[in-house]
Amino acid sequence: MLNLSEQNKMDTRPFREINVLDLAEADVAEPRQFAKSSFNLDHIAATAMNLECIREIELLLAAERKEPSEDLARYFLGRMYVGPRTAA
Repeated sequence: MLNLSEQNKMDTRPFREINVLDLAEADVAEPRQFAKSSFNLDHIAATAMNLECIREIELLLAAERKEPSEDLARYFLGRMYVGPRTAA
């Protein structure tokens, strides 16, 4: 595994997990970049960083969906309602 935060150390979490019981097209295509014929460490590191960011965003959105923060509520309310706003 690449380490996205420290060089020469293995990450504690994988940057990508694949559910073999529910494969998507990307799940099949993505690992091809690890083949010897197409191996490019810079590209793999960039892909890993993107996947890590996507996972963090998905976790954040899931947490917000479960229990929306006041900041998120204010953001959406400000975009869809004109006028005075209160906590109620």
